[in-house]
Amino acid sequence: MEHKKFFKILLSTLVILCFNFDGFAQQYKSAYNLGSIQSFIETKMELKNRKSLTINVSAEDSFTIDIESTTSNIHKYYLFGTLRGFENATIYILGNEEALNGKIIDYKNKKAFEIYTEAPNQIFVKEINIHRVVCIMDNWNSNKTSKKNKTSQKFNPSNRAIPELESLPGAVVVLYIDFDGENVSGGSWGTINAEASSYTESEITDVWHIMAEDFAPFTINVTTKRSVYDNAGTSSRQMVIFNETFPPQGGVAQFLTFNGPNSQPCWVNTTGIVNSVWLGANVGSHEAGHTFGLAHDGSPTGEYWLGHADYNSIMGRANKTLVKWNKGEYQNANNSEDDIETIKSSNNVSFRTDDHGNDISNSSDLMSEPITGTVLETKNLGIIEQRTDKDVFKITAAVSGTIDLTFRPENRLSQSPNLDIQARLLDASGTQIVLSDPSGMSASINKSVTTGTYYIEIDGVGFGDPLTNGYSDYGSLGQYFISGTVPVSSLGKENYSLASTQIYPNPSKGALTIDFNEAKFPELKIELINVLGKQIYTNILTAAHKNLNLENLQKGLYFAILFDGKTSLTKKIILR
Repeated sequence: MEHKKFFKILLSTLVILCFNFDGFAQQYKSAYNLGSIQSFIETKMELKNRKSLTINVSAEDSFTIDIESTTSNIHKYYLFGTLRGFENATIYILGNEEALNGKIIDYKNKKAFEIYTEAPNQIFVKEINIHRVVCIMDNWNSNKTSKKNKTSQKFNPSNRAIPELESLPGAVVVLYIDFDGENVSGGSWGTINAEASSYTESEITDVWHIMAEDFAPFTINVTTKRSVYDNAGTSSRQMVIFNETFPPQGGVAQFLTFNGPNSQPCWVNTTGIVNSVWLGANVGSHEAGHTFGLAHDGSPTGEYWLGHADYNSIMGRANKTLVKWNKGEYQNANNSEDDIETIKSSNNVSFRTDDHGNDISNSSDLMSEPITGTVLETKNLGIIEQRTDKDVFKITAAVSGTIDLTFRPENRLSQSPNLDIQARLLDASGTQIVLSDPSGMSASINKSVTTGTYYIEIDGVGFGDPLTNGYSDYGSLGQYFISGTVPVSSLGKENYSLASTQIYPNPSKGALTIDFNEAKFPELKIELINVLGKQIYTNILTAAHKNLNLENLQKGLYFAILFDGKTSLTKKIILR
């Protein structure tokens, strides 16, 4: 119990405002030295069972602290308390003999102090910009419906199953979205027993789709599965708690908790936004962004940029139809921070492996049904991971006919897509035949062609003027899906050669289907060769065995060699 005595000694010497003066209304320009850790241990260890204490913020001024908790399973020394005389202000301090750190935060008045250690073991307190420490995203939604009025009877979480969703299974980095309530204690938030969100299963899925799309370019698994979060490394995971308890409204997060060892959660209060689930999802991505170190996108007139036309940024007010990552590409921006690069520089985060080549020499085959020429979304999909990324697909028109294709982003909700798609039809030499870039986020091509080879190029683009009414291609990243028809021969399937074999989905997370003409080829041998030329897998395919599970293999590029006994076919596959 010695560490508890020491910690109380520290706080008794630290002294925070006795609220009989203006307190946070004053400005404290300089750091105030609170002495050494060693001196606290040597001179103040005798103090016990303190219920309150004071902490100085200057030689003249101090705050009174009502202690709520001194117990933590994570930190050797820990204290959490409230500031007497302030409606919504807290303090926490945590650490060990080598370093102590903490924050004093007045949420209502938007003021904060940082408590930190500098060599040689000196403790300081200094006023800081609260918006660089904690996000307080309140008054962002005009829907103030009370929790009591929004349902006819009290919500019972046991009547709802949480959908088990993952955007990138197996990824090291995990962003866990929690909806079933959470009791949090022993950290910078103190003790919060959060009531479960009343979102339905369908609404939870909507939230997941929006947030998964926001983080789709990265090697981040956005998931609703608690076990995935629990099994992730503590310095590569983050929890976003959707609940009906904390904060009073909107969302709240602390900066850079993702890169810390203790994975402090961030919060979204869903009360009052039951009819605007997409707003809750936007706040979830906004608060998660802070945990990666992102600051607010604001302007000289406000902490949050209000957007223009139908567009806003995730780190701004985030309440428009289209919401994306930004780097200050709007009029009067006060923050040019590169959101995407900041996220990518976090622990174990990178861009996803490019799933399709950027030019005709590295194109992927567009998968179509051999007889009908139908192009299915389940076999033809991908992600634009970076601003410079383009995905190219090859089409072999067996006869003259029409290439009729639709390209859509991840648009489960009208507010969910980030990718504004431009599609181009190219001839065999790469020369443009048709360009489609309508005012919406989707694109389409309908073009009569003769027999030959063609290519489709997909790119993320901007719209309008980023300074006044639109956005650049900076945040135009995310998932796309291709559907439609392409020209095929009217010959029966029995006449198709080994070349008609299709492997999908490609890229894949490990589950693959090999679609071949089993009437003509009762058996096919398949071998996987890695980029070093080493055989790492072999199997026999039949009509009853056309599905493979390669989840145990490392992510990357492989070559699948198919052999029917006489001829062979090589296809490129990507595991991600």
